[in-house]
Amino acid sequence: MKTEKIALYCRVSTEKQEKEETIKDQLYILNAIYKGKNVVAQYLDDGYRGGSMERPAMVKLKEDAKAGKFNVLAISDLDRFTRGGVSHLEPAFKNLISLGIKIEVRGMPIDYTSPEGIMSADVLSSVGKYGKNKAVQIMVNGKWARADRGILIGCYPSWGYKLIRKHWEGNILKEAYFEKDLAEDWKIKKIFETYLKEQSLHKTSRELYKMGIYARGKKGEEGKYKNYILPSTIRQILINESYIGKFYFGKKIYGQATKFVKKYSKTRERGGNTGWKWRSRDKWKLIKIPPIINKETFNSVQNILKKRAENFLRKAKYNYLCQNLIRCIHCGRAYRAKPNGKFYSRKDGVETLSYSYFCYSNEGIEKKCPSCRVNGRFFDEIVWDTIRSYVSNPEEVKIAITESENRKIEEKDTTQKDLNLLLLEKAKNAKEKYRIIDCIGRGIINEGDARENLSILNEKEEKINNKEEELSQKIKKIKEIKIIEKEIEKSCKIYSNIINSKEELPFDIKKWIVRTWVSEINIKDDGNAIIKVKIPEILGKPVNIENISNSIMGQIVCFNEIKHNA
Repeated sequence: MKTEKIALYCRVSTEKQEKEETIKDQLYILNAIYKGKNVVAQYLDDGYRGGSMERPAMVKLKEDAKAGKFNVLAISDLDRFTRGGVSHLEPAFKNLISLGIKIEVRGMPIDYTSPEGIMSADVLSSVGKYGKNKAVQIMVNGKWARADRGILIGCYPSWGYKLIRKHWEGNILKEAYFEKDLAEDWKIKKIFETYLKEQSLHKTSRELYKMGIYARGKKGEEGKYKNYILPSTIRQILINESYIGKFYFGKKIYGQATKFVKKYSKTRERGGNTGWKWRSRDKWKLIKIPPIINKETFNSVQNILKKRAENFLRKAKYNYLCQNLIRCIHCGRAYRAKPNGKFYSRKDGVETLSYSYFCYSNEGIEKKCPSCRVNGRFFDEIVWDTIRSYVSNPEEVKIAITESENRKIEEKDTTQKDLNLLLLEKAKNAKEKYRIIDCIGRGIINEGDARENLSILNEKEEKINNKEEELSQKIKKIKEIKIIEKEIEKSCKIYSNIINSKEELPFDIKKWIVRTWVSEINIKDDGNAIIKVKIPEILGKPVNIENISNSIMGQIVCFNEIKHNA
């Protein structure tokens, strides 16, 4: 008889559960069941959501399963293994069973070799997923209902307030509320008073430091360090409506970020939210709290901030043509521009500034990003010469745009027809699923056949949804391209008018033209530059810049590759 080598798997979703020791609870249950048996390994995922299968302990479990380190996998509940439903559970279990591993839930084996066993496991998994989604929905609905009644939803309070949690006073349950923190609220008053006097964020920061008012510090370390309050933090305080007694619930919508700066994120790995956007203001829920600042002072500060912002829109000190257009191929950050020294006179007597473009992560003592640093003046000239070759041919551009529009109209009509047909197919698929479910309820079809048919229909529905999303995005892109084409045609006319009038082309117009045409520029490690043009079809072939090299800060950087963004 084959010797059993048992592996235990446990998981909790959040740090709060981790602190409440639910991992230990799961282990206690499993150790009691398998007491005296050959337990060879424990795989524990602390603080990882069940919707993701890429958890550290889960990854290690899969590797050890392939290596044959255990032949029985024990879990306390199916939702501890995954809450991704059948789509996650079935492939994971089948993979383990194919390796000769038996799966047990609280000592009871899961039979994934018969239709009945598969059906029961899938039902349990679906119930777990439904329970998770239902619990989340109930919690969210409860919060919004409470906020609608003006009840405070517990959170970390703004500086100057402290949170009094829900508690009992005799036989009366008191809801959570904010009250003024008498040890801190005077600092908020001083920040408003000082800004009204100085009318400058930087001056306010310095004056507050002289008064002994330092940065609050992160949660749990308030007042630990004597640091300046950042001007950006002061601005956030000054525009915070909580200080006039207006606290809002539900200002942000949280979700998954669409662009990642970090290659690895612990939150992303755990399946947590990594991004947010503002919810429309009419959906915010107002909860009244004690004010620290009177409305007259608050409104005066807002007027000064608005006036200062308008005056701030002054002409830049230095002219950087490609600023914020160059993206690092390693970390995804935008390149910055910085002067290398003072102005100097060229042979023709023109005052010129030497500057360079570089990735911010490649600066400082610890250089984290292996990106190229380029000579800004030479690079800007190359980019402008390339774009000028486009805008100096307005007639060709106009003809090309007309042809492009005709193609786009045909493409849009074809895509819309395909989308309409797809929606009809989707409706038929949904009708067929409903028919099979109805047949199950009436006992016309057995569960095994029904499950097989539903599985086929679910796969078909997933393919239809993916295709629908693809076609919808295609139609959206066609509409966006039409707007860009009009801007490009406008840029050609403006350039032509200025050149024909024999006036000097202003830098602001030149910068606007470049941004109208170019979506992004990348600099490769070998020095080649890739210019991604917004409308690649306009002038046909890509322009090649050959045999251009510049010695920049000890590096030979060549710009000989201009590509178009498809």
